[in-house]
Amino acid sequence: MIRALNAIHAQAHVPSTNQEKKSFANYVLCWCEYTHHHHEGEEKFLFPECEKRVPGSMHENVEQHKAFMDGFTAMESYFSQVRLTPEIYDGNKVQKMIETFGPTFTKHLTEEIETISPANLAKIFPVEKDLENNFKTMLAWVVKTSSKTTSFPWVTFLKTGLIKKIITHHDQTTAPWFLDMIPSIVVFLSRHVFYWFNKRYSIIQHG
Repeated sequence: MIRALNAIHAQAHVPSTNQEKKSFANYVLCWCEYTHHHHEGEEKFLFPECEKRVPGSMHENVEQHKAFMDGFTAMESYFSQVRLTPEIYDGNKVQKMIETFGPTFTKHLTEEIETISPANLAKIFPVEKDLENNFKTMLAWVVKTSSKTTSFPWVTFLKTGLIKKIITHHDQTTAPWFLDMIPSIVVFLSRHVFYWFNKRYSIIQHG
């Protein structure tokens, strides 16, 4: 998520034609949808169960979600307008919006790592199967509610390089189990069918 947000900020001035601005807007909205699912999934499934078992264990994460949500929502709303009316696009405005909520957003993602680390979750979920079931329930909700033609291809499209394989926004080798939790037919369709519906969204490259 941070790498994609950095790419949006770094290349905010790249789109010049109306079609490029629409494509850029759709890319950003894919990121927004994925980010929504990440945080909403945690708040619907993981955090409540953690709080029930160890009160206060996820309180700070929830508060940090609230802290960046206004700025995040403002950017999402702006790009929804750009998708319909690309003439209003302003790269300077985009960068300023990201600089408003970005530091809080990245601080949260950095600090959250420790709270949901395997070691910490093992203390909250002494029975590993309980944690696995929670993740499966959360992921089933993500699969059910995510767009199969936008955010799913954005997450799962696989590129084969000379050294390693990567997901569009992340090094898959750092989380090899992630795609194993998603039904294989969903991954296949996202990569090889639905991706082509919106390939033009990939106007920018991650930096």
